[in-house]
Amino acid sequence: MTKKAAITAGAALLLAGAGAVAYINRSSETAEPVAAAPGKSPGKSSSSLAPVADEEPRSVRSRPRKTEDNSELVTQYGEARTNLSKHVAGNVISLLQDAVEMGEMASSGGIANAFGGPRAGVRMGLGRVGNELALTDEQQDKAAALYADFQKRELLRSKDTIERLKKDPTALMKLMLASDSFSRGDITEEQYRELQTASGEDLKGVLNPLDEKNFRGGQPLRDEAFRSEFQALLDPTQSEKLQASLDEQAARTGPAADEGNITNLPAMELEKLDETVVSAKKLTGGLKQMMEGMGGLQDLGPLMERQRQQRNGGAEPAPAE
Repeated sequence: MTKKAAITAGAALLLAGAGAVAYINRSSETAEPVAAAPGKSPGKSSSSLAPVADEEPRSVRSRPRKTEDNSELVTQYGEARTNLSKHVAGNVISLLQDAVEMGEMASSGGIANAFGGPRAGVRMGLGRVGNELALTDEQQDKAAALYADFQKRELLRSKDTIERLKKDPTALMKLMLASDSFSRGDITEEQYRELQTASGEDLKGVLNPLDEKNFRGGQPLRDEAFRSEFQALLDPTQSEKLQASLDEQAARTGPAADEGNITNLPAMELEKLDETVVSAKKLTGGLKQMMEGMGGLQDLGPLMERQRQQRNGGAEPAPAE
């Protein structure tokens, strides 16, 4: 396999993996949805995965009980659900770590070039307005450098967030317990929204790892440093088009500014959430191995070329007639 063929195959696998992430996200949305009528919960799930409320899952029973720091949650939700939420939080944090590691691999070295490099990231990050701007080659190169800096800031911010969650996952546990309680019909939608909002204050910057939109180049135009430096690259006509697009997005009543935040996980029981996260981790684990393999293949092309030259007496093979 040549270097080019290996990289192409790897890129195809990653694209297939991205599709699988999208599938996981769509399947998670089939969990208990938020009720349309205010003040009513969606009721109990009939999922066979859900154990009896007072029965502690085997995976949690086998672990030492550590609820002394979560006495408030134990009082509100019970020891079994609190322990399970801590277990699921650990899996969510691990999935976030996988995403960061994949982001680092995809934005550095030869692997980054296999996926189009920073230029491709800029195109994905800008979306439709990127085509409308019709950037020159020079502007694209400068924008790519700005985007690479944006990626570094995002990765550092994600790492800091993960470390914070590892030290204290309480906010994440509260969010999942509220979602679980609402899905089980124990609290109303209004109560769930209040708890969701309260958790959101402590979970700012934590991305939803099950939302495939978070893996489409990020949202550089929401980053003040990138936006101001990028606008400085544009001519007056391009700048007007960009500003019009930004104004349109600001006025749009659809997606909220924090749509990619983890607080927007679909409401579901803890068992269903854990199943979904574990499935996603199997996918990211495979993708990480594939990307690591692609990194190892970067030296394969030059080695094979030297071998061919040695077989031909140190000279390039004659072209076929």
